[in-house]
Amino acid sequence: MLTTLKNFTRITDDIDWHSLQHDLSKRTTWSEKWHMLFNTSKCKDMHIGKSQKKYPYYMNNEQLEEVTQEIDLGILISDLKVSQQCQSACTKAMRILGIINRTIVFSIQILCYVSISHWSDLILNTVQQRGPLTTVKTMN
Repeated sequence: MLTTLKNFTRITDDIDWHSLQHDLSKRTTWSEKWHMLFNTSKCKDMHIGKSQKKYPYYMNNEQLEEVTQEIDLGILISDLKVSQQCQSACTKAMRILGIINRTIVFSIQILCYVSISHWSDLILNTVQQRGPLTTVKTMN
């Protein structure tokens, strides 16, 4: 099963666009021949840069969805802006720190409960063994 296919091509004119569209058509034909069809609903078209003319691309006679950002191997890829990736990484890190914080607080609460119950049992056992406390009066 063909899982990932990435094609990074610089398109400067109509000839480049036709060449890339021809490559996509050849890959689609190959996948049909070998019964390894592309899931075109998962295929995306992303343009990076501002000066490019945006051409439509087709696979299996379906136009590919045009996106402005995509996550690839856990990294947010957008129009070469790292701020979105930094924001995403910061959010994920804060989420993990929150989980760690809640886990530690919960563990400390359990530890305190176990510690208090241990000491209270120890005190009760000591009192039961020695008997009630007696007071001694001293004469002045």
